[in-house]
Amino acid sequence: MPGYRGSGGVLGKGSGTANRLARWTDANTLGVSLLSDDATNVTLVSGQLLIPSGSVTIPGWAFSAEVGLGVYRRAAGFQTLTGSLGFQSTATIGWQPDSTSAADVVLARDQADVMAQRRGTNGQTYRLYGTFTDASNFERLLFNHDGVSGWVRTGNAGTGSARPLSFSADDGTTYWRINTVNALIVSPDNAHDIGASGATRPRDLYMGRDILPNTTVSKLGGASNLWAQLYMDFTNTLTVGAVTINKPTGRVRIAASGTSVVVTNSLVTAASHVSAWMSNADTTGRVTSVVPAAGSFTINTVAVTAEATFDFMVFNAD
Repeated sequence: MPGYRGSGGVLGKGSGTANRLARWTDANTLGVSLLSDDATNVTLVSGQLLIPSGSVTIPGWAFSAEVGLGVYRRAAGFQTLTGSLGFQSTATIGWQPDSTSAADVVLARDQADVMAQRRGTNGQTYRLYGTFTDASNFERLLFNHDGVSGWVRTGNAGTGSARPLSFSADDGTTYWRINTVNALIVSPDNAHDIGASGATRPRDLYMGRDILPNTTVSKLGGASNLWAQLYMDFTNTLTVGAVTINKPTGRVRIAASGTSVVVTNSLVTAASHVSAWMSNADTTGRVTSVVPAAGSFTINTVAVTAEATFDFMVFNAD
């Protein structure tokens, strides 16, 4: 190999490997470095490529065409990009539970302006934390699909408090809210509707219990919002005379020449309003009064010519 001079003008010696860059192994000897140059690529054949920490203006890793664009070490365990980071459309970002397992949280591009979190047929969850001390103490909002249903819900543990789930179309001063006992409420009070008159209306409302409006200003229907039919639970009895009917409406019978019938009804109180009317033709019979009491009411009539039927309806005022 050609001669060369080392430290102090001493003639150096050494040997090489094709394409491998040389390095001084001591003051007078050249050896083989970890860098290989095959005139097409420069390769680090083993070990690590260590770069300086750099700064926001002079990144430790940069590009010749734009020396201010790159990556620098801002603090221990933290690196920062000085520009935008892009991925090919088919690329994904994944997190592994350990150094040998496949990624089990994966972000991907579904299409333009659509980001996806997906991993085969596995259900996915996104958690947005309000507070986080550790895995046993937190407050969070969860979006997830368990493979059967999609969910939006709040969660908490330890020192975290149960929180409501709120929906708003403005800055949050007005909202619909599912509170911590799963009741749907609205704020401000008595200020928002479900649907609109003549358009964007829900269809049917199925209730398991009561509809409880404001007692002073509420009404059923309106001048332009009429009810076509009103269906109420009822019993039409074949029994003549006193009978038990625990329904808001019904039909009872009074024997010929009779003038009254007592109906036992658990819905009725002394404050109830009970209406009754004759429901068949009779030449003399008619209702003269309906008297409510606790648990019953009495329909009084003019004596009927023949057995007659009377309908009733209970309006409570308890």
